[in-house]
Amino acid sequence: MQNVSVDFVKQLNNDKRAYLLRCEIVLTDGTALSISNGNLWSDTFKIEDAVSNSGSLDIGAAITNKLTFTLGDIYDEYSEYDFTDAAIRNVRVGLVLPDGTEEYVKKGEYTVDETSYNGSLITLECLDNMSKFDVSYKESKLVYPATIGAIVRDACTECGVGLNTFEFTNHTYIVQERPSDEALTFRQVLNWCAQIACCFARCNTEGKLELKWFQTGILEDELDGGVYDNGTPKYQTGDDSDGGVYAPWNEGDTHSGGTFNDLLSSHHFISYTSPEISTDDVVITGILVKEYSPDVNKDEVVPYLTGTEGYVLSIDENRFIPPGRGQEVAAYLGSRMIGLRFRPLSFSCLSDPTVEAGDVGFFTDRKCKTYKFLVTNTVFSSGNYQTVTCDAQTPARNKATRYSAATQAYVELRKQIRKERTEREKALEELGNRLAASSGLYTTVEVQASGGKIFYLHDRPNLADSNIVWKMNAEAWGVSTDGGESWNGGMTVDGDTIVRILTAIGVSASWIDTGRISVKDKDENIIFLVDMDTKEIVISGDSVRIGGKSVTKAIEEVNNAANKALQEAEKMRTLNIQLENDAHVVPTDADGNNGKYAGCDTTVYVLWGQTDISAEVPITVSKSSGVTGTWDAKDRKYTVTNMTTDAGYVDFTVRYMEITATKRFSISKNKQGPQGIPGIDGEDGTDGRTYFINASTAIIKRGQDGRISPTSVTFSSYYRDGDSSERTPYYGRFVISESIDGETWEARYTSETDETSKGYVPTATATALKCVLYAAGGTQTEMDQQTVSIVVDVSNLTQEIIFDTLTNNGEDQGIYLKDGKVYINMTYARGGSLVLGGLNDTNGLLQVKDESDQEIGRFGSNGIVIKKGSLTTVSDTSTTSLNGGRLHLFFNNTEVGFIGANNHELDNNCTGLTFDLKPEAAYMAWAAAKDIDTPFLFKFFYANKDFDDFTANNLYLGTKLNTRNHDIVLGSGGILKSWTTASGFKSDNFSVTKTANNATYFRVTPSSTDIYSNINMHGNSITNQSDARLKDNITDAEDMLNVINSIEIKSFDWLTDGKHVGAGIIAQQLRQIIPELVGEDDNGLLGVNFIGLIPYLIKAIQELHAAVMPSKLARSRRSVALYEYTEEEKMAAVELAKPPIYEDVEPEEIIIGKDM
Repeated sequence: MQNVSVDFVKQLNNDKRAYLLRCEIVLTDGTALSISNGNLWSDTFKIEDAVSNSGSLDIGAAITNKLTFTLGDIYDEYSEYDFTDAAIRNVRVGLVLPDGTEEYVKKGEYTVDETSYNGSLITLECLDNMSKFDVSYKESKLVYPATIGAIVRDACTECGVGLNTFEFTNHTYIVQERPSDEALTFRQVLNWCAQIACCFARCNTEGKLELKWFQTGILEDELDGGVYDNGTPKYQTGDDSDGGVYAPWNEGDTHSGGTFNDLLSSHHFISYTSPEISTDDVVITGILVKEYSPDVNKDEVVPYLTGTEGYVLSIDENRFIPPGRGQEVAAYLGSRMIGLRFRPLSFSCLSDPTVEAGDVGFFTDRKCKTYKFLVTNTVFSSGNYQTVTCDAQTPARNKATRYSAATQAYVELRKQIRKERTEREKALEELGNRLAASSGLYTTVEVQASGGKIFYLHDRPNLADSNIVWKMNAEAWGVSTDGGESWNGGMTVDGDTIVRILTAIGVSASWIDTGRISVKDKDENIIFLVDMDTKEIVISGDSVRIGGKSVTKAIEEVNNAANKALQEAEKMRTLNIQLENDAHVVPTDADGNNGKYAGCDTTVYVLWGQTDISAEVPITVSKSSGVTGTWDAKDRKYTVTNMTTDAGYVDFTVRYMEITATKRFSISKNKQGPQGIPGIDGEDGTDGRTYFINASTAIIKRGQDGRISPTSVTFSSYYRDGDSSERTPYYGRFVISESIDGETWEARYTSETDETSKGYVPTATATALKCVLYAAGGTQTEMDQQTVSIVVDVSNLTQEIIFDTLTNNGEDQGIYLKDGKVYINMTYARGGSLVLGGLNDTNGLLQVKDESDQEIGRFGSNGIVIKKGSLTTVSDTSTTSLNGGRLHLFFNNTEVGFIGANNHELDNNCTGLTFDLKPEAAYMAWAAAKDIDTPFLFKFFYANKDFDDFTANNLYLGTKLNTRNHDIVLGSGGILKSWTTASGFKSDNFSVTKTANNATYFRVTPSSTDIYSNINMHGNSITNQSDARLKDNITDAEDMLNVINSIEIKSFDWLTDGKHVGAGIIAQQLRQIIPELVGEDDNGLLGVNFIGLIPYLIKAIQELHAAVMPSKLARSRRSVALYEYTEEEKMAAVELAKPPIYEDVEPEEIIIGKDM
């Protein structure tokens, strides 16, 4: 159903149907013709629209819709144009609204199929884009297995039709095998896909394919009052809804009839003509699905019914529903269809371009009865009534013929030849067409309380009536085609872009997360394909090079090698019996008696593939009735002592690993010529002659490296006459053959001249040799033959070879005993302990492989080695994962950081250990607990983010820093800071030293402070302690003037820096006068306390003043009481004057949780 404005609907309700008909005809040569009402013959514009075949409700219908119109050509306006295969674009039906504006409804994209001309009028019959799918499915390059979603996308790509529903119901259903291409079109494939998806396939007003279904929820979301009952005490039909109780109404059921906007999703017909209404509703009770199997008669296929008998819809002849999938499809379709109720009907009404096949509606008859129905077919005509149909078989007819197939497209059309273009070219062409043909937009501006504005662009005058809406605010812009209910695409201020199809020349990205990626060449052949739904990756072997070869060639070589390996495996699994002597001829007299049985024996060897198991298996001996002999089971040798028949045999049978093999030792007689008549002189007949082949070895052993022992075998021929044991060399012809399977033999050597022996070296692939001796002169008369087996030396078999042999390369599971060792092949094991290796078992090894036989990791004598994946430990809150050479740490499933090795960016040879934190508020700390009952305390702390009173990117210590006689170095601009009164530097000897020459220019010791540079005073004073409470024996000083006069003032030059001093004091001279003012440093150098001289100077001036003016100024004295203090006051002052003592301060306790 197409959304239009309220004004458009009002025009239709007021029967204002002066339609504006518009379209554009684009001829194959690119000529574009704009068509409007003035070019159309009156009342010839008609659109036939259907989603189901006439007379039935189909699942999966893919029907081609049709547009027909007639051009007036009385004045030959269009006679020169060729309309064959012309494109009909931007087909629109519009109305003039009351305000004078025009509003249009799009009605699809079409292609001219048939044209007719009567001399004045040109009639064009046009088909929508569904007709483009009538192309042979041989054109598809899609690789199966594939989802029906991928199949639909491939069909659109191959047929040049846009796809509007990239994801539809059940689109992940996987089809395993590609159907036969014979007589199969893309449209039939779409039909099968739509059936499985419970959809119909149609091309929308933009010409794009849609797989969708009726909005049946509109028909089901209501209460049914049922019908009145005659005489019964209670209504027997309809729905129940509990109204609850009075006062208050806080119980009972609630039901919403929806909003007025919801009514816009359906049609309600109350004006009509020629109604035909079925007498009963159709209620779908079941879905019946027949699987497709070409090898089974159609009538013999077992149907799967979901639901119950009654009104049943059926699906059959769908090749995408093979044996084993019918029940699945039936259950899915049943979940969507069973219980659907509607009324089959048809009627005519005033035309309405918003009505489309696939809509749902309500029909109210003249008795005010309302029926729900599905619009399966409709025909819009600009100058006539519009017909609307809800097709379905009547309930009775459907029940009688419920197994009939009804899901076939009803129009057969000639094929459309697709012009091959790239997806980008087609997208650009479509963009150009839509930009050229689309109508304008309306604007709505929403002003917010803050003054900001949100902008809307929409296709209808009123925003609420619009389908297409563009919205832009401060954070993003987006576009919607359903009035703002959902947003098809857009872009945020962060640069995140959401699009449905991205069509571009190139895409450059750090990562791409997608469900399917396909790369095709210009011929649409798949080069690379990744499909997450089917879990498959397809790469064209001819497009990938390995070692200078295409993958196809490389795979061919690998397959050859694999086939060779399989042949070897088959050899190892063949049970063979090898005889040291395959046949023997016994010389006898003319009557077949008195046979010479010397050498008529054979030794038996049993081979399991190429492994000698002779000593491990019992051998059953059976012989023909005329043969007598002895069997030595220990040496496995049978000796024939007599044979009463002319020919006989001895059979040796072995059963091993459920396989039975038999080998025959053949015996025949060579009779002597006739004897002379008894009593009459004559010559005796010649003795019988027996011919033999002798092989230098009966078995050749091949080691794991392919070498054989012995390296060759020599076949020799000889004969014996009569009962003589003498071997006489025989010159005959040899034919030596090889076999790789014990069945087929290929001649490798044939004697060109008669010879008595021949040495032969087997090829690398041979598993058996056979030498046949022929009579001298040719290869016609066979004299004897002998076979030699080539076996694998058991001592050279690796355990892996033995395991693969026993288990058919891992396919056969079980427990096997071989050479005293146990081999186990299993899917699941469980037990208490697993011990690998030991005193008598060498080193243990636990090896784990993935499904492609690649090693994930191993646990052996060298420790644990992880090649793929991670080694992870998990607790309730913490996870530790060793991966890629790094130790990753997680807390509550969030990665905190990792520990790894790295090299310095400025020096690749400088490597180290790194601790990396993730940026999301991670911290690094060393912590310890005092005991098990106290929380952990930080000793070392660093954080990425501010929290509490901790500052990001600062390093906190929660303990003492002890450098153990090592330096602490501050870089340029580095500062040591202390913020509390108790903080300071604690040292018995503190120095400040110049970096350049390590010269100390400031030193503090308990006895003195030494300064080796100038002091620049920027304060107001220097204060010395002089409190009376700290002093005792206070008396007046006397005769200081003489002391001062005794001090010698000298000028001199400093030796250290050469500076001249004009007036100064010499410490040695002053020490003789006032020794307490002269001090000595640790190096014995003297210094003067110049501040201590000040009291001497003051007293001297006072004495000089008294001498000058004794009579005028009497010296005033302060009261002696100024100096009188108690002993307690004095001792208190002494304590205060002592240097401050700072006790060791415990580091600040930074507490964290116990599960640190």
